[in-house]
Amino acid sequence: MQILDDIVISKYEPSNTDVLWLDVSSEYTQLKAYIDGLWKPIPFVHMNNTYTNNNNQQESQIIKLHDGWNWFSTYISGEPTELIQTFEESVGSSGAIIKSHVSTAEYYEDFGWFGDLNYIGITNDNLYMINMKEPCEVTLSGIPCDPSTVAITLKNSWNWIGYPCQIPHDLEYALKYFDPQEGDIIKNEASKQAVYTNGHWDGTLKVLQPGCGYQYWTNLPAGTTKTVFFNS
Repeated sequence: MQILDDIVISKYEPSNTDVLWLDVSSEYTQLKAYIDGLWKPIPFVHMNNTYTNNNNQQESQIIKLHDGWNWFSTYISGEPTELIQTFEESVGSSGAIIKSHVSTAEYYEDFGWFGDLNYIGITNDNLYMINMKEPCEVTLSGIPCDPSTVAITLKNSWNWIGYPCQIPHDLEYALKYFDPQEGDIIKNEASKQAVYTNGHWDGTLKVLQPGCGYQYWTNLPAGTTKTVFFNS
């Protein structure tokens, strides 16, 4: 993370992982994130070293999809079936199949999208995969969720998890409340991964990104689950 002031912005060439902290005081912090080529302000209230979205206003999230398989998730809250409908309408015939860990929807010529995923929808806690015939951008609009209230349920073996945060976070910060065990693994679409070893995350995956989804492996007793939350 790069800490700058307004004077330096015009000379700085940011990447999509950069976050800019401005107007810092003892009570309030104005946060700006570099997303899709623009600095976008994100209002946060500073309380006990945590940051909470206090705006409760509608925003738009752009999810860029390339041809082939994409792993995605969303931080936009809303009715799950309405979110999947908006997503499918935006993708149209450019996509072939969308799936979660339990459900699917497929695109049929002269009919459109059909499958049990349409009746379940998209939620903030899950990873979804879509196979694209050609690149496409999807815009989801609504009120961003509060990541600290999005329950992630982990079971033994591999889990498909969403990333409900609006800005990138490094693994140590993002997964602070996951209570990871020795040997836990998290990986992304590009096969970058990190392993929890000796109390720290180590590997090629360093930062979790908005709009992306992840697979998380943990070793739990058979038949048991663990509920965790992202650090926001």
